[in-house]
Amino acid sequence: MSEFALIMRDYRDEIERKWVKRLPGVVSEEYLEILASPLGTRILRKVIDDFLEYSDAEDFKIESTLRGILDQTATEASHRAALGFELADLLGGLQELRQAIWDALGDANVAGRLPGLGTTLEQVTFIDDFFDRLQRAQVCGFLQGGQVSTED
Repeated sequence: MSEFALIMRDYRDEIERKWVKRLPGVVSEEYLEILASPLGTRILRKVIDDFLEYSDAEDFKIESTLRGILDQTATEASHRAALGFELADLLGGLQELRQAIWDALGDANVAGRLPGLGTTLEQVTFIDDFFDRLQRAQVCGFLQGGQVSTED
């Protein structure tokens, strides 16, 4: 397991606090209520657990592990679309989770927990790629199961 994965696991509660603080004004009030509730805690923990599973997967299982995570992410996005949530809510929530993780990793850096620069850059790229893929899966799942808002 990568150093970043361990830090994400160890800083999970801090990540959640930072995430919920970042959400107002980014997601709708209705979606914020969900993300600030125990359901939101489960969503956050699922994303972190999915990342841990993906980062810990053996080379021969990494693609099938990622495919399963992305399929489930798309299905969840489709369900949220059917419940009437906007695509911007889903994407904004995930983007703010990514930012909360960066904030927590900054705290871990201050505490001297990050690896050397080369490893850190490699792991940052790995996390970013994972979140980019999650967001693409959300868009695909949302478009398959819901309507994109034309308001703005």
